[in-house]
Amino acid sequence: MTEIELASSIVKLLPQDYQECMIFALASLKNSEQQDAKYRFKQFTIILHLNLYPGTKEYSDMSGKSFSYWLDWGTNLLAKLQRKQAVSA
Repeated sequence: MTEIELASSIVKLLPQDYQECMIFALASLKNSEQQDAKYRFKQFTIILHLNLYPGTKEYSDMSGKSFSYWLDWGTNLLAKLQRKQAVSA
């Protein structure tokens, strides 16, 4: 699964108000050049984290984490959202 597919899958499973918050970050990721995609994905996941968990961390604290950290975080969040959807269905 590519970073764009992962991000798109996450956004689709979010509640509507969070989807609206993430639409521009997702569009920025989708429109990024290949060499810029990892940076944009990292930005996307940081913005998502700040939206889902406001006040828990500062942007500067999170931006120092690696791309692989954010890829794992996104993958784990997607699994969590999928489980939540399956339970509520």
